[in-house]
Amino acid sequence: MMSAGYGLILELGGPDELLAATRAARAEGITPMDAFAPYPMEDLTEALGNRPSRIPWIMLYCGIAGAVIAFGTMTFSAVIHYPFNVGGRPYFSWPAFVPVTFELTILFAALGGAFALAFLSRLPRLHHPVFNDRGFRDSEQAGFFLMLPDDAGSRAFLETRHPGAWREVPW
Repeated sequence: MMSAGYGLILELGGPDELLAATRAARAEGITPMDAFAPYPMEDLTEALGNRPSRIPWIMLYCGIAGAVIAFGTMTFSAVIHYPFNVGGRPYFSWPAFVPVTFELTILFAALGGAFALAFLSRLPRLHHPVFNDRGFRDSEQAGFFLMLPDDAGSRAFLETRHPGAWREVPW
């Protein structure tokens, strides 16, 4: 069966109902799904089955890359490319390299985190199909919604557990 819309949206009355419906849908094996609430709910992330973010690891790798690039570039320029005797100090005077290495570590980690966030969040997304649903638009500041994929399993789940409380979201 071809799906006609983006997904199926279920409107619920409160946070407890949203958590119960999310856990029930996950127990049925329905994936992917998304939930919308007017305020953050800690248990909702666990109920959706979301994995921990990869952004901290990406930031760590970018920071290490920034440190290696900074320290390597300064070492290459001071020891190999342009050795210059300054006050009788050795060519490889590493304490002078620490501030720049620290700054580039922070810069690469911050930029890597920002780009990773944008990429993993699929930004820029200027419009999401859920805003095509009038009920979602009208109560987005006070409603609790569960978005499921538009397939036979999701339809069967919604028909048996929440008849009449869901609708299709058009593209």
